[in-house]
This record gives sequence, structure tokens and C-alpha cells, in this order.
Amino acid sequence: MLTKLIQKIFKRQTKISGHVLRFRRMGGIILAQIQDCRKNIVQIMIKKEQILHEDYESLSQTLKIGDLISFRGETFIDLTGERSILVKKLY
Repeated sequence: MLTKLIQKIFKRQTKISGHVLRFRRMGGIILAQIQDCRKNIVQIMIKKEQILHEDYESLSQTLKIGDLISFRGETFIDLTGERSILVKKLY
């Protein structure tokens, strides 16, 4: 019951732009920390199967620290308890 309540509270759609502070690739996933214009730091997860194949391949090959990216996604709590965003669309 509590798990469903937490999922409902934290699974919200959001759209953010920000600069890449750090990132790492792990198979079909890219994890990154993004800093928005208000200096908020957000963790994002980009899964290969969640976005267009061409977008993922392009991002995977060219992403650098300092890059500005814009995306839409869904908030969630990861396994370590950190609030994160699962990217659904890149802009």
C-alpha cells in the first residue's frame, strides 16, 4: 500500500533543461546529473528502450560534461532512495 502511494506521489511528468555535470554509460542506460538554471541538481536516467533509437545512439556517442540538454520524463525514486527522472523524450 505504502509503495503504491509513494509511486503515485513521485511519478509525475516533468520537463527540464540543464547542463550535464557528470554522466556514465552502463550498457543500454545513461545516468547523468543535470544542473538547471536555478542551480538545482537532478539525476536522470536515459534508457535505450524508452527513447528513439537514433536519439539514444547520438547522445551516447556525443554527450560531454557541460552540454545543455532538454528533456521530458517521469519522476521516480531509484534503488538508493534518490529522486530521479526517467527520460521519455529528448528535445
